[in-house]
Parts: sequence; structure tokens; C-alpha cells
Amino acid sequence: VKDHPQSLQYANDFVKLISNSEINSIVTGFDWSKLENKTMIDIGGYNGKVMDAIGKHYSHVEFDLKCLDLPDVITRIKSFERDNLNITSISSSSSSSSSECECKCECDGNVVELIEGDVMKSETIPSCDVIFMKHFLDRCMWTEEETVQILETCSNSLLDDENGMIILGEAVIPDRSSCTSTTPCNDNDNANDKKYVDQNTSSLFTFSQDEKEILFALDALYMLVGRERQRSVTEWILLANKASLQVKEIIPTLSPSCYLIVLKKMTR
Repeated sequence: VKDHPQSLQYANDFVKLISNSEINSIVTGFDWSKLENKTMIDIGGYNGKVMDAIGKHYSHVEFDLKCLDLPDVITRIKSFERDNLNITSISSSSSSSSSECECKCECDGNVVELIEGDVMKSETIPSCDVIFMKHFLDRCMWTEEETVQILETCSNSLLDDENGMIILGEAVIPDRSSCTSTTPCNDNDNANDKKYVDQNTSSLFTFSQDEKEILFALDALYMLVGRERQRSVTEWILLANKASLQVKEIIPTLSPSCYLIVLKKMTR
């Protein structure tokens, strides 16, 4: 992708096409009210649309909502009127570091704060209770090592080792072992990896035959628009384990392209 930026443009256009339906699925697919009074940060959330949607849907619940993105992204947002977001204050103190630049928007009782930062620099990520990322860990964006580093950085920002969580909005495809003779399989799900997967977590989610066909078709579409194939259940578990995290839940939503993967720190 780095060598062919036009491919990334096609991929980004595809993600934009399905984004709005995914946001609605994220809001309704998880009981966000149980995170009342918690600080939630959307990493790479651009203009804060996901946090804004959660804040509006749960307007009776108080959250501390933040959206973190690169400094140039946040600067760009300031110069545009954001769709369906009401700016209540924008301030940047000349005496402050760039990571402290503040931009807020109101969402019916909750406020989304846009903050500058870099997921590769842990000092720019504020301490929080929950970190959310939507299609941020795609293979076309990061190497496996970089992805593990991102998860580790996010994990280190969680205030509570026991109750802190990372929630990923990502595609999930079936494992090879769950495929049938008429369903394509993921060749990278090899038997040697299976032994590292806890038996309780390896059965976190099962797919119907119709779901399998939809997900593999969607996976092929991702690759056609320039993204790489999506991770399977086992691959997500193994990736999380490398960052000393556990997959606690895989929650289906109304959007087959966006399951909610709940990660927590490994217990010792």
C-alpha cells in the first residue's frame, strides 16, 4: 500500500461507503451504558463520529468521550464543519504542547473531545478506562509487529488492569477448522497455532453457513479494493495474546463487516 497510494484510496473509499451503517451497528451492538462515567477514547477516530453517536444514543448516560488522531488530522478537522457535530469550543494554548490542543463538540449532554496524539507514542495517549478502534488494525496499514505495539501501547494506557478494556470494531472470518468442504478456508490458520489458543476462547463465536458465505465474500471484496484479507477468530486471539491481552468476547452486530472484539489484560 505504501508503494501504491492509489490502492489505499480505493480501500478508504470502500470503508467510507460502509462506515455509517457500521457506526449504527456499533452503537446498538453493545451495551455502552454499563460504561457510565468511564473515559473512552476512540483511537484514529478522525472527527469523533463514533463517540458522538454513542453519546447521542445514550444521552441519559454520562461519559467522558475523547477521540484521538494525528495532529495534522485534528488541525484539518478544525477548518471544516463536521457533519452532525456541534462545536462548542476550540482552543489551543500557545504554551501547550501539540498533544494538549483541545477541540470539543456537544452531543446531547455528552461532549466529545478531539485530542492530538500518536498511537505509537504512549505519552500522547491519556489514561482511560476504554479504548475503541474501528478498522484501525487492518493488515494493509501495519505490520504484525506494529499492530502488537499498538495494542501494547493502548493496554498501557488503561487505568484499571482488571476492568479496563479495548474494544475493536473489525471484520472476523471463520477459522479453517470451522469450514466445510464447500466453503473457502483461511490457509494461515494452521494446526500448530491452535495449541496456543485457550479452548474456552477458541469457541467464543460460531458462524452459521450463511454467515460464512457472506464473510468470505466480504473478505474477497476487501482484497479487491486494495485491503488485505481479514483475520480469523484464532488470528485475533493469537494477536491479542502477543500483546498480553485476552479476547473476552466477539460480538456480532448488524454489519457483517464489523464485529465487536472485546479485549482485556491477561490475568496472572
